[in-house]
Amino acid sequence: MATLTADELALVADTDVLGYIQRKNAERNAQAVAEGWQFWTTMPECPDFVADFKNVYALEHMYACGTYSDVYKEEYCCRPTHAYASYTLSELEAEIEKMSELSEWARS
Repeated sequence: MATLTADELALVADTDVLGYIQRKNAERNAQAVAEGWQFWTTMPECPDFVADFKNVYALEHMYACGTYSDVYKEEYCCRPTHAYASYTLSELEAEIEKMSELSEWARS
């Protein structure tokens, strides 16, 4: 595994996954209300979902893998077949950003 950043190590150390989810959901709900959103989603808070993650890093990595796959499909018209799940969270985020920039460039 590649070396993790300080932010990633902090996520690994945070094992209060439910508390993290609840804080992020509260932030999303407050933003949605303040901005007048009509629809939004939040992360599940059910014990079965939370139990799948030993720390916050694992949770965020799972979501980043899903986003990576979705953005990759949008850009290349197929799901990725390479081992992107082995990327670190920061590597996934960087690749998502690159693909998003390429997509914006192609549309302009």
